[in-house]
Amino acid sequence: MDQVNHPCHYTTGGVECIEAIKASMTPPEFEGYLKGNCLKYLWRYRNKDGVVSLQKCEWYLSRLIEELQEREAPRASKGMATRQNEGVRQIETDDCNSEQP
Repeated sequence: MDQVNHPCHYTTGGVECIEAIKASMTPPEFEGYLKGNCLKYLWRYRNKDGVVSLQKCEWYLSRLIEELQEREAPRASKGMATRQNEGVRQIETDDCNSEQP
């Protein structure tokens, strides 16, 4: 069983829990969820599961990066310049001004 990437206890009826959570939140809320899980696993790794907790943190961080890259990709394709130092706060502000489905 893969305890980090696709634990079987988080999939029911062909739907992974993470996808259901994402569907229930706005993009900024989901980013906060992912960030919170990163912090949780970093916080506890010395007292619970060691490397496994760090791998879980890495999984959530990778997912957060993917989410941000997906949101930035349409902007780049529309000719919008992206600045490396904008950070998450700027991204959230920009999203409030763009059309949401």
